[in-house]
Amino acid sequence: MPRLPFLNYGSILRESQQARRDSRPSRGTVTQPNITTVDPLENLKQRTGKSYDSIALSYKRWTVMYRGQRFTYAIKLIDLLKKEQAGITLVRLHRMRALEVGCGDGTPVAEILLSEDVNVVGVDISETQIARCRAHFPKHTDTRQASWIHRDMMELRYPWERFDVVIALYCLLHLPREEQAVFLKRAAKWLRPGGFLLFNFPQEENEGEVEEHWLGLEEGWVYRSSWGEEKLMSFVEGLEDMEVVVKGVTEAEGRNGDPKFVWVIAQKSIWSNSLKIGKPYEGQRGSYRTRQRTSITNNLVNQ
Repeated sequence: MPRLPFLNYGSILRESQQARRDSRPSRGTVTQPNITTVDPLENLKQRTGKSYDSIALSYKRWTVMYRGQRFTYAIKLIDLLKKEQAGITLVRLHRMRALEVGCGDGTPVAEILLSEDVNVVGVDISETQIARCRAHFPKHTDTRQASWIHRDMMELRYPWERFDVVIALYCLLHLPREEQAVFLKRAAKWLRPGGFLLFNFPQEENEGEVEEHWLGLEEGWVYRSSWGEEKLMSFVEGLEDMEVVVKGVTEAEGRNGDPKFVWVIAQKSIWSNSLKIGKPYEGQRGSYRTRQRTSITNNLVNQ
């Protein structure tokens, strides 16, 4: 099994913190952003993919500031996976399957999973980002421990209980709000019993907006939307056989007032299967208890 170089988590966290302390480019030297509230566009997915194709390298440099956040929650996920295997703490996670949508260039989340012997399927709407994944992990790609797919995450179709982990970081917000609820429901079905769903989303509600000249780049174009913390958490807590076990909010950072993000790890009941046999698992110590589905949940897409 190909191995990645030893990952120095402390060094990477320090690198992320230093990047946040460093100054961003002056707004006087870059194209000014233009944010407009809009309904979802017909060519939304195509424009999103082309934008990330064009700004891939600049986006990579910008995300160094938030690399530590991704690492922190990826390590939380790894710890949960190791502890949830029949009560035995594992050293490696050999042959587990993970799906990461919005994988970007594969760093740092897919990189961490591959270092733990997890089989990874990475999906991104940017063809350039997928090419960068293959370039970063040639041995894992050749041995099929890693596979990389250029596709809209809403076009994915998998059998139930296919993956041990599904990850969606900084990508739900690029979907129209109705699609966000649909994807999370599908992701829950794709998980095996005991599996985990890791995702994040903006804390504030946003019906939909387009930002042109994102990151101060002429080619930067991005669509964002969010149900907000209250509504989306209500929906997630109402998903059948799923329980939120980790929830946190990252504070706004940077000079441009970056929004707060809600980070969630939810677990599928170990008694769950397609025949709906068994009862909800309640053995997760310190878990964020599931509450009853509310009227807000019913207002989200249910399909």
